[in-house]
Amino acid sequence: MSYSIVGEQIQKFRKELGLTQKELGESIGVSSSAVSQWESGGTPDISLLPAIADKLHVTIDALFGREGGEVMDIEKIVGNWSKSLKEGRLNQICRMAFEMLKNGGFPSIDLPNLGYMKTCEIGSDIDSEHMILLPSLICDDEGLSIGVFADDLAFSAIFPEPAAGYDAFFSPTESYREFFQMLSESGALKVVLCLASEKWQFFTPGAVAKRAGIPESRTKEVLELLVKYQMAEPLELESEEGEINAYVLRKQTYLVPFLYFARILLDPEGYYINRNVRTTPLLRGKKK
Repeated sequence: MSYSIVGEQIQKFRKELGLTQKELGESIGVSSSAVSQWESGGTPDISLLPAIADKLHVTIDALFGREGGEVMDIEKIVGNWSKSLKEGRLNQICRMAFEMLKNGGFPSIDLPNLGYMKTCEIGSDIDSEHMILLPSLICDDEGLSIGVFADDLAFSAIFPEPAAGYDAFFSPTESYREFFQMLSESGALKVVLCLASEKWQFFTPGAVAKRAGIPESRTKEVLELLVKYQMAEPLELESEEGEINAYVLRKQTYLVPFLYFARILLDPEGYYINRNVRTTPLLRGKKK
């Protein structure tokens, strides 16, 4: 077999992926001239073949022109894998996210060879009765990831940096201040948690007050605040006593990640992974 076919195949698959010789070379630790030499009839060192195949999304057989080595559709492969899972699908996806982030998701960061945790919490050094959540925080100039990767709690959030910067998509500062002030009002968070603990349905202020253990007059005020900030939706009902409002909590699925992220801010002591090699400011300074 003529080994010049290896260079021909490298060139073919490289162009199909839209990679330059420089981009391919840098990804596997060689110069663009080395890639050029391969594609002109040279042969890469055998030790480089796995890395070349991985970068080109093909098998090593494909580099030698053998059948079954077509370009792999990674998104399709992962999608089919997730469909094949019968139980614990989301936990398995979190495990995959952990492995991808740890082994190349942030190429500028050399992460240690860590495994999945058994438990997501440890006791605080300051207060032994207080448990601290152990998040994994990873950040470089391409973006950031925040997650918890343990058998008893797992979640993953990946934030590639937008071309315009993160803060280009923030709400105005004043709206955040008003929102957090609303949640700090007496009974507000208690009502939100109470409604989220019930199945999705409308509740009268009296029913909410009974469940939350706060006066009905205050419950009505809180519910109207939640309506103002679009966290609750009212429904007018006709009763024997006249018209009354019932309420249902909106966007309640956002409550879980919101409170998890808030806990990470409140538990600053411990991390499972904490790697930040970003060389530029996290926020660019949104122009007024």
